[in-house]
Amino acid sequence: GTTLSAADSTSNANNGTKNGTPSAIAGQIDGGANFSGSSDNVNITSISLNGVAYTISTWVVTPLPNSCSSYCTLTRGTNDHQVLVNPSNLLGEYDNAGGTAFHSSGFSMATLSGGWHYIAARVNGSNTDFYVDGAYVGSSNIKSNDNITYFGNYQGGGQQWGQTDEVRISNVARSADWIKTE
Repeated sequence: GTTLSAADSTSNANNGTKNGTPSAIAGQIDGGANFSGSSDNVNITSISLNGVAYTISTWVVTPLPNSCSSYCTLTRGTNDHQVLVNPSNLLGEYDNAGGTAFHSSGFSMATLSGGWHYIAARVNGSNTDFYVDGAYVGSSNIKSNDNITYFGNYQGGGQQWGQTDEVRISNVARSADWIKTE
């Protein structure tokens, strides 16, 4: 696409507000976004994760931005980062609310070839299972009970995710078969 929209394409109408200067890109499915600036993100109406199963998924271009020297954040709430990559390129999540810091899935994003890849984080119970291109790649031993209010970058800036398409936040733990067919 040529115009970047922060409108929710579902009937939930959880439209967002663009911050910084994220740019429109062709994307994997249709129009995507490039969160390359240090303050680029989309602020959405808070989605509570407290007490619910959920799945977060997106298409992303690897390698992730070089400017992401600390972390690259896909989703962020008031406290937790639900999907992010640490400085060692490990996929996982960050627990600010409980103070237990980074929880790795054990999967290194550096092992992926350059180009588009499908990332999914599925929570059912107390762990988060991570999938890349439909294949299970590991779990982290935590479930965020925070909310999601931003995607594409940490709202404080400097953790830009890069090129992404089709960010989805579902209030159901999608099955491994469902994730595989995406």
